[in-house]
Amino acid sequence: MNFVLGIAIGLIAGGVIGYVARLKNASAPAISGTDHLSESKKEKEENLRKLREFIATTDKRITNDLIQAELGISDATATRYLDELEKEGVLTQVGKEGKHVYYVKN
Repeated sequence: MNFVLGIAIGLIAGGVIGYVARLKNASAPAISGTDHLSESKKEKEENLRKLREFIATTDKRITNDLIQAELGISDATATRYLDELEKEGVLTQVGKEGKHVYYVKN
């Protein structure tokens, strides 16, 4: 009987603690999901600005690896940025895929 009583008290206490935690979180200022997205957008625009400037001033062959190193970003992010600049007409991709792909300035 004491075992069952202990479990019941534990469940009730856990429920009360959870309820109090939810009340505290409800009174905290909300962090909007759009704040995070707009910050990511700002960061992306800043990186693209840096990338355009780098491309305009470099004589190096423009590769995904070079962009990753220059901006400190992931492979996937570098690929997205290069694709975007290609769509804008800033760059032209040479090669289809893999390590031999590089980009030239337009």
